[in-house]
Amino acid sequence: PVAAPSAAGATGAVFDLSPLPRVGGVVRRLVPSPTGEVMSILLTDNTQILVPRGLGPDVATHIVPGARISARGLVTADQHLMRAFSIDDAHGHPLQDDAEAVATRPPPPATPGLEFGGRYALTVFDRNGHPAGLILDDGTVVYLSAAEMARNAAWLRPGSPVVATGSGLDSPFGRTVEASAIGPSHDALAPVIRADVPLPGAAPGTAAYDLIAGSGH
Repeated sequence: PVAAPSAAGATGAVFDLSPLPRVGGVVRRLVPSPTGEVMSILLTDNTQILVPRGLGPDVATHIVPGARISARGLVTADQHLMRAFSIDDAHGHPLQDDAEAVATRPPPPATPGLEFGGRYALTVFDRNGHPAGLILDDGTVVYLSAAEMARNAAWLRPGSPVVATGSGLDSPFGRTVEASAIGPSHDALAPVIRADVPLPGAAPGTAAYDLIAGSGH
């Protein structure tokens, strides 16, 4: 007898994905990244399916709100967060990975100095499963590092009012902003501490770069 095709054969993947959990449901929306590409698929039961960058273009083309889709990947214990390795559209067809196209596409320009406000509706996650920000009740996605989420945990929780300023853009999947300041109100805005900002001092490659402050050398 001929064996049934595996998930690997169906998707063109090198690895057999059939042992991985499958999650499915109806699409509520596509969640944009800070640069406007697809970061995740949000289902109507608030399950988030984190989308590999290479699948982003096909997701944007073939996945629409109201469609019933399925995916295989790594899931959390409650199965409400998945890091997907394969995604099938509403017709059961596997989406195609096109990482090369994503890598060559320049990000759209963001507009600085914008201010957004609303209520904290849902936490969003990065592709490694770390908290990466939140969705406001008007659908705006506010990106914030996991460290900043933890630093503001005393007031930053679902249902709380949020005001944020930063650079944002309107993508085909909704408004997205990288927060430079955040607070429970305009009057309580506090600067966001960026983990990727270089420490103050001489620039690498200059003569002063190798000097240790206070050492005299």
